Amino acid sequence: MKEQGKLFGIDFVRASAVFLVIIMHYNMVRIAANPADLTLIRPSSIAGVQVGTIGVSLFFIISAVGLTMSFARQNSKQGISISLKRYAKRRFMSIFPAFWICYLMVAIFQYVVYSDSWLHTLTQIPKWKFVYTLFGLDGTLSISGDINFYLIGEWFLGVLILFYLIFPFLYAVIKKCPILMVILLFILFAWRATIYGGNIIPQGGSNDSLIFRVVCIAIYELPSFSFGIYFGLFWNKFSTRLCTTKVKITLESILALISVVLLVIFVMTGILTPHYAKIVILGVLIFFILFYLGQQLQKFTVIRKISLFIGDRSYYVFLVHHIIIAYLTTRNPAFFNYSKIQNYLYFIFTVVVIFIISSIAEVIVKNVMQICKKMISFQHTSP
Repeated sequence: MKEQGKLFGIDFVRASAVFLVIIMHYNMVRIAANPADLTLIRPSSIAGVQVGTIGVSLFFIISAVGLTMSFARQNSKQGISISLKRYAKRRFMSIFPAFWICYLMVAIFQYVVYSDSWLHTLTQIPKWKFVYTLFGLDGTLSISGDINFYLIGEWFLGVLILFYLIFPFLYAVIKKCPILMVILLFILFAWRATIYGGNIIPQGGSNDSLIFRVVCIAIYELPSFSFGIYFGLFWNKFSTRLCTTKVKITLESILALISVVLLVIFVMTGILTPHYAKIVILGVLIFFILFYLGQQLQKFTVIRKISLFIGDRSYYVFLVHHIIIAYLTTRNPAFFNYSKIQNYLYFIFTVVVIFIISSIAEVIVKNVMQICKKMISFQHTSP
């Protein structure tokens, strides 16, 4: 899911987004047991928005930025037809092999740990719904009210896959009619808000079809993804025309400074912005701030290596961290009685375990893929 780019700032934003999501899901376990828990990992929210929700917004932004910059480079070198073929192949290979293999590994783990109770739950689900899982749509459909075989990955994976499908179209429209697209996005977002309000996950409208609910969820995240395309196009053009380091640093500094000022205003004054709009605004502001910090901090080798390490495993972290957090917290009787210091130490331990298992999963997936490639190559060369 990660697009290799030349901007370390994007890698830094990605690493930050990973931690924001992990913090939210770790805190959610304690909040479920005690809504007034004072030992939560901080920050737990910014201007009234959960940090994990902002992390999701950041992930949509950087995904679009990476796709846009890569797509633009391929278009200029190979032409649109070849670029589309390459784009489709890379998207498929970056998502599904890892998803399928990790799903199998987690399913085995669930069977070993929960055995009969887990299998009994699965028998209540129509078998044909496993098709949702094969296409990575089970999480998005699950939060839309469907009962299926959702087991791993973030709920937004299905939305991201949908965005990947329409990305070439969005890219072309935004590139040719940027102002018109902003107007259309505003209309779509406002229309969606009149139906489900500020909820990412539709809470009302029980009579709405499943497809309609999924579309509404996608529209909720579309502004963040579209902003990433705008930023990618702008940065490509800006880097080509004004390539001096001094000018780039100046622009990054101005954008970051404006974002800091606006963020402080949001936090200190509590401006009565609709929650659904606040998520998009905060995502954009924090993106500019983190992007600037990343660009400035890339000269420090340790920070660069850590950020790249986290970013390279971000997809695997998103696939398995729920399972790890649930196991380490619910299987530890003392967890809910931890002091603030103990909770922070256990959080660090949990993060370490998440990255160890994510790294192991990455190695397993790569080895399985190499074996599959050798088998396919062998069949093609066999007489």
